[in-house]
Amino acid sequence: MVSRNLLLSLFASTAFALDCSSHELLSKFRISNSKSLIEKTSVWQTPPSLTFENWFIDICQTSNNTRCNDDDYLCSTTEVQVQTPASQESKLLTQMIHFNDKLDTDVDIFQHHNEKGFQFVLYNNVWGDKTFDTKLLYHCSKNKETDELVFFRWLHDQLIIKIDGPSGCLIDENDSLFDKKCLGWEYFKISMISSMIIMLGLVGLIKYLHSLGYLQQQQQQQQQQDQEQLQLDEEKGLLE
Repeated sequence: MVSRNLLLSLFASTAFALDCSSHELLSKFRISNSKSLIEKTSVWQTPPSLTFENWFIDICQTSNNTRCNDDDYLCSTTEVQVQTPASQESKLLTQMIHFNDKLDTDVDIFQHHNEKGFQFVLYNNVWGDKTFDTKLLYHCSKNKETDELVFFRWLHDQLIIKIDGPSGCLIDENDSLFDKKCLGWEYFKISMISSMIIMLGLVGLIKYLHSLGYLQQQQQQQQQQDQEQLQLDEEKGLLE
């Protein structure tokens, strides 16, 4: 018999998991039917040490990654290794950032020039005294067998991570998903242009009506001045 504590533990570890295979949008991409784990390590010489920056990304949470927590979509660690005989080249963990599945997320397709894929956004991640959003761009690259973290970049309060590989490709290449997005964008542009034309027409009409009012006001002022002048002339005639 399974204990109550074990059931609660299992529920807690899977309650917020993202099921890519049943997700409305992600299920259309190859990430939904493959292992989504991406590992990337960058090494810098920082004498007298080496600095290792490690990234572990698994938004579908399909792998048992021991470097991140069970509820992480991704995590990042920074380690320093002092290169001296006394240190025995052991690494010291100096930084760790978790991006877990309790954060608000959003998924959408993206298309920029010839690049197509999807983006996965995590909002309001807190690390120390910093709060930032994280955007993962999965770019379809058919000539790669596995996904590769191409770059990551901090831009003010946002972290941008770009990933090239098969996960960003549609399962069905004949799917009209991107065409629908383009049609929606074209409709939006047409609507915006139409709205601008209407606004310009209204502005022109207002200016025209204003000019008519101004002319009428000028005519009324001129008539009033003519009447006043006529009255003065009559008064002068009486005095003479």
